[in-house]
Amino acid sequence: MTRTPEPLTQSDAEADDVAHTLRDIKPEDIDSEWIDNMVRRLFKELERQLSHVEKFSTDDKASARSGKNARTLETLQRTMSQLTRMEAERVKYRRNHPKLTKEEALASMQRKLDQLLARRCASGVLRAPDKG
Repeated sequence: MTRTPEPLTQSDAEADDVAHTLRDIKPEDIDSEWIDNMVRRLFKELERQLSHVEKFSTDDKASARSGKNARTLETLQRTMSQLTRMEAERVKYRRNHPKLTKEEALASMQRKLDQLLARRCASGVLRAPDKG
């Protein structure tokens, strides 16, 4: 016995919450390695589907499938175009946001915290810590 899952339902409040959350997500909030991995997986799936179309376009029933294959190839072409654009954006992002070593990230964070502390002390919000 096969069971078909029920369609997911979402209340208006849940939909608003998801929409609000997605508006707050910025590209730098998403793990760069995860995005790179997803793009690689999409390319691999694209190759798999293209191989499938090529494999079945040479058999005797190819003419019966030609309409379906044409639609599939059109979708694959659109997907390839989108993936190429995504990968170009990823290359640009990686070039502009080089991956830091742990030490570099800690040093950068320390500099930012020092700058924040200096601004707060200069504005009189905080008192400089005693060095002792």
